[in-house]
Amino acid sequence: MSAVADGVPCELLNWSVARAAGVEIFVRRDDLLPAWGQGNKFYKLYYNLQALPSDAVCVSFGGPYSNHLHALALVAQKMCVHSVGIVRGYAGKSLTPTLADAQAAGMQLVFVSRRDYARYSAPQVDAGRHAWCQDKIGIRDRPLHIIPEGGANAEGLCGAQVLAERILAQPIVGPGRALHALWLAVGTGTTLAGLVNGIGGDARVQQVVGVPVIGPHPEQGYHPLSESIKDRCGINSRWRLETGFSLGGYAKTTPEYLAFLQDFYRETGVQLDHVYTGKLFWALRSGLISGSIERGTRLLAMHTGGLQGLRGLQGQ
Repeated sequence: MSAVADGVPCELLNWSVARAAGVEIFVRRDDLLPAWGQGNKFYKLYYNLQALPSDAVCVSFGGPYSNHLHALALVAQKMCVHSVGIVRGYAGKSLTPTLADAQAAGMQLVFVSRRDYARYSAPQVDAGRHAWCQDKIGIRDRPLHIIPEGGANAEGLCGAQVLAERILAQPIVGPGRALHALWLAVGTGTTLAGLVNGIGGDARVQQVVGVPVIGPHPEQGYHPLSESIKDRCGINSRWRLETGFSLGGYAKTTPEYLAFLQDFYRETGVQLDHVYTGKLFWALRSGLISGSIERGTRLLAMHTGGLQGLRGLQGQ
């Protein structure tokens, strides 16, 4: 995994909004990795798959445009692991491009009700989840390794910690070149917590800032994810959440936001997905324009991939 992480470039972003604000932004381009390893999902999946017995079945959860299931299918195929995707509330419909890709990579798709999905997909272990998965999948004679939605488990956390260690090895955080902050979009909070733990007390990255993509939580300050993140990396000044930029909920958009994504791509050459990294730069834009990100700041923004999900924007 370190070899993959070390090959990702950190590029200085040529963006007029940042230049006008006097802020230096580097972008870690995990979106440039091959399809099987694109974005932060690979890091969260690696330790989940790396030590599985040869006859094990890897089971996880996601929606019809899930980056997580898409990544799991491709990584499992590369590592010769049988994968199963439990899909939320999509039975009887034609496959989305995301699910079609996953199925083509060998993933077995199982469609369940939203109620069952909500009960069994969460990171907290449900006593009946294993038996429920066996019944739904129809596999009882092989061990199951069940990954919560988004890779939010101890193995996923460990993978994100390794990612932090590799970021600290990059030239952009060499001697005398500290980053004021590392910014990323936040879904389950696993990558953020792993980065905080991996960076530890290293002063070369002063703070990790997460932009939640779930909502609606327009108020600044408390966010339900805070408790989950505290459980995994503690209460300290090394991280915070920049809330109020979910646009009303997961994958929600507005005409103004979609126009911003197009303008950003035309100006910088960096394509953003609308679910995760787009919301990250939407928040950064606000901070740069308002001045809450101070002149002279030096930061790294994580492009966590997810570009395959843009196919869900057709017709918008």
